[in-house]
Amino acid sequence: MRPEKEIGAYIDGELEFAKSEAMKMHLQRCGRCRRIEARLRQAKDVLLVFKNEGLPADFKLDMADMRAQISFGQASFQRLKLFIFASLFFCLLFLALPLLYRPAATRLFPLVGETIVSNGPSAFRMERWASVVLRKGDRINQESGKLAIIELEKGAFILLKEKASAVIVSNRHNRLTGSSGYVIKLTNGSALVWVPDNAKLFSLKMEAVNASVRPLAGTAFYMEEGPGYSLVQAAKGRVVFEPLSARYYRVMKLDSGSQAYVTAAGVRTGVIAGDTTQAMVKELESMHVFLKNTIIKPAPGLLPVRGREVDYWGSE
Repeated sequence: MRPEKEIGAYIDGELEFAKSEAMKMHLQRCGRCRRIEARLRQAKDVLLVFKNEGLPADFKLDMADMRAQISFGQASFQRLKLFIFASLFFCLLFLALPLLYRPAATRLFPLVGETIVSNGPSAFRMERWASVVLRKGDRINQESGKLAIIELEKGAFILLKEKASAVIVSNRHNRLTGSSGYVIKLTNGSALVWVPDNAKLFSLKMEAVNASVRPLAGTAFYMEEGPGYSLVQAAKGRVVFEPLSARYYRVMKLDSGSQAYVTAAGVRTGVIAGDTTQAMVKELESMHVFLKNTIIKPAPGLLPVRGREVDYWGSE
């Protein structure tokens, strides 16, 4: 039996003598039950006053209903407290989520020619032998450039070819798990992508107008975006390939030596010539070694360009 029900029965004189005496002794010791008894007696006294002044003949003093109402009020109060605590918890979690992430390290190195980097109204030209930290939303335009490297975390990088254009859609590093994730869109031209074998907790999505590619660890592939078509060639490892604007959408996997040509009409798959695959892998491997042996040095006295810090780099 609930405490409210037992105390109500005690007030109404409905308990047996032994239980009534036991309840009396319990009320002397328990402050919570004494407060419940006081509320029930007060409610009963108020109703008795109304009864003495003349209540309808069919009015019945029912302490069980009063106890049920008091119990319902207490349950509602408990639910309200739970709702408030849950709301505060989710608010704090929402405020703390940005602290779990930082921008994943993303650097641009023009190697041959000039590269234009822009974000909103600001834009500047980068000459060869300079590097810049890229942020979300930055646009890279190889207007007169012939070769540039986008260096990612975990040893991965993207080699932008002549007159290629790309956008950093997303670059996030999770402080809690140590994982890094990128979404980069190739809007024009071509690029070679390298993801080393030891790239753990790393994800990359290369998007184009007609297709997107998710490389696995130990992967090298070529991506080209032209007027009305997207081309993907797997030079090493395996990539997950998704045609975006093809009439018959399906996800497929491209193994080393295979390619996919996508237009709005559909997808054509085929085989790459062996010499082409070897040439792509050789070029990426040489760039990988080049980046490992290159030391980035700050340029003394160089002022930020439109709010961005620019460093020179060289090798030792």
